Amino acid sequence: MKRSMCPAAALVALSGCASYEWRNDQANANWEADLNDCRVSALSLYPKTIVQEREIDRAATDAMAAEQRRQQEAARTYSASATCNRAGRSVQCEAYGSLPASQVVVVQPPPVVYRTRTVDVNAPDRDGYTQTCVASRGWRRVRVGS
Repeated sequence: MKRSMCPAAALVALSGCASYEWRNDQANANWEADLNDCRVSALSLYPKTIVQEREIDRAATDAMAAEQRRQQEAARTYSASATCNRAGRSVQCEAYGSLPASQVVVVQPPPVVYRTRTVDVNAPDRDGYTQTCVASRGWRRVRVGS
């Protein structure tokens, strides 16, 4: 088993070392100028559009649900005490305590906790346009390294 995993692990390790860069075979190519022009064009076509996204915070929601379950279980336990007084031949007792375990307890669904994050919704389109733009100017991504 170990022998079959070693070549696979080596292949994964070697592929992780590779990186990419943009190259152009034209003599007068200027990466910084072309990239800047493409970014300016992309920004005019896809301006920054910042929005607030709301998503469920799973960890906080799960923690609140666990706390609510704990509180509901505590409400179902029964502990009682009694005080009795003798009055002549009769005994009179008063019981004190919480709900018995057989009593119905209304279970509320746990609240959902949300978190918000700020997102530029046009960023992926802007990045895609920039890459297409520099490619149209003769630049291509090549793999470098092992």
